[in-house]
Amino acid sequence: MWEPRFEQVQREKEVSTSLNRFINMQRTLEKTGTRPSKVAKRESSSEPKADSNCPKEVMKFTKGMQVEVTTDDDGFKGAWFAATIIEPSGEDEYLIEYKTLTNDDDTEFLREDIRACNIRPCPPEITVVDGFKVMDEVDAYYNEGWWVGVIAKVLINCNYVVYFKEYDEKITFKQADLRPHQDWLNGLFLQRSEFYALNSQHTTSFSSK
Repeated sequence: MWEPRFEQVQREKEVSTSLNRFINMQRTLEKTGTRPSKVAKRESSSEPKADSNCPKEVMKFTKGMQVEVTTDDDGFKGAWFAATIIEPSGEDEYLIEYKTLTNDDDTEFLREDIRACNIRPCPPEITVVDGFKVMDEVDAYYNEGWWVGVIAKVLINCNYVVYFKEYDEKITFKQADLRPHQDWLNGLFLQRSEFYALNSQHTTSFSSK
């Protein structure tokens, strides 16, 4: 989509800054030998596990803010679920209420204490004009959440076969249940193509020094 020159330059600056932070963070992780974080198990939601691998600087959220929440629990890895911030529940922890997941007897929406590093704002909406293509990375709305996958086949009537690598499974979706995948990286939503393009520029820049 065409953008005015000023907005395009500003976007490139934001992405460049975000990528620099990411590269520095990766170098720090390589030196310290730490790995990406994992959240507490869902059955232990009242007492989130302490996680030393969460970034020290995380985004602050306010009461009532609409967000998405992720987890590395078996069967839920890679999915993002819509939620609302209820209140802070500890240092870099928040009590959230899911907008689609309910308790065991389906009488009310599920609430959990979640680490801030597993919460993000809702991604901006991206209008898909000409549909998706094979190998496009997407989020598919399934089982009350958004699951990352790749377009494996384009069908008629705006239907698509999506492949989920994490679970080695293919499922057919309507276009209305798909959105372009965006990664939340240091306070900025990026599509993978933006990240790779800028990462290539930075790699070239570093190698020339």
